Amino acid sequence: MNAVRKLATIVDEWFTAPEANAAGRIGLFRILYSAFYLWHTSFQFAASMAGFPASHQRRVFLVALLPANLPTGFFMLLESVLVAALVLLVVGFRVRLVTAAVLIAGSLLEAFYTRADPEYATLFVVFYIPLFMLLCNARWGATYSVDALLLRRAGKARIEPSNSSGAFFIPARAVLVMLSLLFLSAASLKMASGGTWLNQPRFIADLMLADNVKASIDGTPLNALAPLISESPVVYRWLLYQTIVFEALFFLTLFNRGVRNLFIAVALVFHAVGAIWLSVTFTPILVVYGLYVDWQKLRERIWPNPVNVLAAVPTGVLVATAICAAVGAGALWNHGNGLRSIINMNGWLNWHTVWYPVLPIVSVWLILTGKDAVRWVGAEKRIAS
Repeated sequence: MNAVRKLATIVDEWFTAPEANAAGRIGLFRILYSAFYLWHTSFQFAASMAGFPASHQRRVFLVALLPANLPTGFFMLLESVLVAALVLLVVGFRVRLVTAAVLIAGSLLEAFYTRADPEYATLFVVFYIPLFMLLCNARWGATYSVDALLLRRAGKARIEPSNSSGAFFIPARAVLVMLSLLFLSAASLKMASGGTWLNQPRFIADLMLADNVKASIDGTPLNALAPLISESPVVYRWLLYQTIVFEALFFLTLFNRGVRNLFIAVALVFHAVGAIWLSVTFTPILVVYGLYVDWQKLRERIWPNPVNVLAAVPTGVLVATAICAAVGAGALWNHGNGLRSIINMNGWLNWHTVWYPVLPIVSVWLILTGKDAVRWVGAEKRIAS
C-alpha cells in the first residue's frame, strides 16, 4: 500500500507541478484552439455524410446507435451547433457549457467522418483536448475571456495570466501522456514481427510514390522528391528508422520540460517539411503541439501592456454581441461558402500552405531548444563530475 501511495503522490505532483504563465497561456490557447478548429471545419462538409453508402461504411459504435439514414438537415444542424459553440469558445462566454457542446457535437461528427476514412481522424482536436479541459473545470476560460471579465465585474478575484499554478496545466499534461502512448504504440507496431515497416525497407519510398498517384488524381501538390527518394536506399531507410526512433523515444518528454520542447520542435519541423516538400502531413496535430508554447510570454513581448479591449463595453452589449455572433455564424455556416471562404482565405490557407509560415518559426525554436538541451546536458555532466 505504501508503494501505491508513493506512486500516486509522484503522479499527482507531476500533474500539478507549476508551469510558467500557466493561466495566461492556457487562456490564449483556448482562442487559438477554437480558431484552428473553425478553420479545420471550414473544409469539412457534414452534409456529405447524408446518404453515405452502407457498403463503404466502417462500423463506429457511436454512429451505430443512431438511425441508418439520417437526413441532410441533421448533419447541417450538428455542424452549425459546433460552429456556434466554437465562436462562443473564442470569446470565452459560458466556457464550461460550450466546451461540453464542442466535445459532444465534435465527437459525433468525427464518428461520422471516421466511418468514411479513419486515416483522417482528428481525435486529439475533437475529443481529448475538450474532454480534459472539461474534466479540469474548464479552467481555460479563467483568462482572456468574457466569463473572466464578468466575474471581475461581479467583484470576484482576478486570475492573473502570470499565475503559474499547475492546476491550469493538468489538461496539457494529460494530452502529453496520450501523445506519448500513441507514439509508443505506433513505434511498437512498426517494430513488431508482423510490422510493415521493418519487414519492407522500401515502405516509405513506395508510400511516397503511392501518395503522388493519389495527389495527381485529387489535384493536390505532388511530392517532387518522391522519385529521387525512391531510388536512394540510404535516404528512405534513414527516414524509416528516424521515424521509429522519434516515436519510441517521445515518452521522454514526460520527464523534462527541455526535452519536451526539443521533441515538439523536431516534430513540427518534421511535419512542416513533410507537408511542404513531401505532400505528407498530419495537419490537425499542429494545434495540439500549441499546448506547450508559452503564448503568454509571446503576448507580453509583442504587446507588453495589459489586454483590456472589452473593459469599457457594457455587460449587456457584451453578452448580446457574443450570442448574436455565435448564432449568426452557425446559421450562415451552411448557406453557401461565404463564411467558410473568409476563414480559410478562399481556400488559399489549406492543409498544405498553413505550414509555410510555421516552418521558419519552428526552425528558430528548434535551434533555441537545441541550445538549451546542450546547456542542460553540460550542466548535468558538471554536476556528475
